[in-house]
Amino acid sequence: MNRLLTPANVIEITGLHKDTVYSEIRSGRLKAVRLGRTGKVIRIKEEDLQSYIDADKSARRVEGAPAPKTATAAAVKPVHHRRSRHHGR
Repeated sequence: MNRLLTPANVIEITGLHKDTVYSEIRSGRLKAVRLGRTGKVIRIKEEDLQSYIDADKSARRVEGAPAPKTATAAAVKPVHHRRSRHHGR
């Protein structure tokens, strides 16, 4: 099963600034899902983060910039979700 990560998990794994993570999500470069009625809860699939990291490494090699330290989405603990009281209504 694919784990869902919080933006804070992504920041911890990648070392990116909070504003950068949210900007990447808004631009669509980092895929994310919005949960809840208002859509304010953001989660990133572990496989989507790994694809983002891999694409960034490839782009850096093409540009000649040094690649960042090796990071993987598996380096963080999974998020445990609690069910809403209103689940199933």
